[in-house]
Amino acid sequence: MEEGLFVGRHDELAKLAALVAGVSDGVGGVVLIEGEQGIGKTSLLEVGLAGAAAAGCRVFWAAADELLRQFPLRLMSECLGGPAAGPSVPTAATFGGDPVVTAMEEMLAEVDRLCAASPVVLVAEDLQWGDEASVLMWHRLSRAVGQMPLLLAGSARSGSGRADLEQLRRGLTSRGGVVLTLAALSDADVADLVGRLLGGRQGRSLAAVTRQAGGNPLYVRELADGLVRDRSVAADAGEWGLVSGSGVLRVPTSLAAAITDRLAGLAAEVLETLRWAAVLGLEFPVADLSVVTGREAGELMPVIDSAMMAGVLVDAGPRLGFRHALIRQVLYEGLPAALRAALHLQAAQALAAAGAPPERVAGQLVPGPGEQSPLAEAAGPSVAGQHLRAAHQPARAGRIDHRGRLDQARDE
Repeated sequence: MEEGLFVGRHDELAKLAALVAGVSDGVGGVVLIEGEQGIGKTSLLEVGLAGAAAAGCRVFWAAADELLRQFPLRLMSECLGGPAAGPSVPTAATFGGDPVVTAMEEMLAEVDRLCAASPVVLVAEDLQWGDEASVLMWHRLSRAVGQMPLLLAGSARSGSGRADLEQLRRGLTSRGGVVLTLAALSDADVADLVGRLLGGRQGRSLAAVTRQAGGNPLYVRELADGLVRDRSVAADAGEWGLVSGSGVLRVPTSLAAAITDRLAGLAAEVLETLRWAAVLGLEFPVADLSVVTGREAGELMPVIDSAMMAGVLVDAGPRLGFRHALIRQVLYEGLPAALRAALHLQAAQALAAAGAPPERVAGQLVPGPGEQSPLAEAAGPSVAGQHLRAAHQPARAGRIDHRGRLDQARDE
């Protein structure tokens, strides 16, 4: 990341600078940075620890790989610059004990030797993908920072669901360690970032689009880059705005891929429910989600909890909502147009049968501001109008099955 594109995070940078100053003076410390995908954990570490080497610290750095979690101590071995540990550690087998435990003790002794020579900064990123042995070793090192000039830093994605990471976090908090939870960038910081990316001021029309990124710097950058590539924005007297006649804006391919990667870790039933939620809109009542999925609110609790822990859904007062409009758009546009049309119709019929207010039923068939009706995409306005009229008719002897489908009873 170019340092010139780093914005905001002044308080967090000050805390990292204090930790670097402390370890260079022989005082150890530990910091864990957490947040959603793309929120800037790596960028904060890179900028905040940039002066460590100049302060006389030896810096070790590695990031976990999701595909290598089955190899014990893989992350910490790479971090310390040694050979990657495989499923077992051959040198430890000669001692007749647990090879992983023995290798862990050897690594701890190595860190102690390194700290005896100079202050050390040890960074392990993406702990949510780290192997269990490496996470345990990171935890053990975090308990030893008061005895050596070691600054231990780590990052983890929020909502991983890993019990060992939650225990690690609680332990750090109880011992006075620094836990930095990165929030969304402010509108002013987003405007600053867009201005640096494009080389000019962000106009109102462009701000309305970048606001959909929800203050996530990765999403903002990918969205701005995509708008430039698609020639959907232009500068006028140094102010960037949307080009007139751009039409409905689509999520750039690179951004859609990043969001899809974020969603890939969710269980299949969570993704299925989120797709239904995307059909309902950016915000929606839980009761409507229950109707269209055919599942009671109590059955939806674990699914909703998982989506909220992952930062995909948030509490929006009496409703639930997507944390970022872009996540909802990626889920929605990931459905084929014909399927979207069928799901909207199915949702409208199910809501009508359940006695939902007419405006919520009609909302499934009438296009919102700046968005073409999903039914019109596949069936044309005349058919969409027929569906809209049908959805307003009182449901007769209808029922919703376990998949949320409405079975209309035939006239005898």
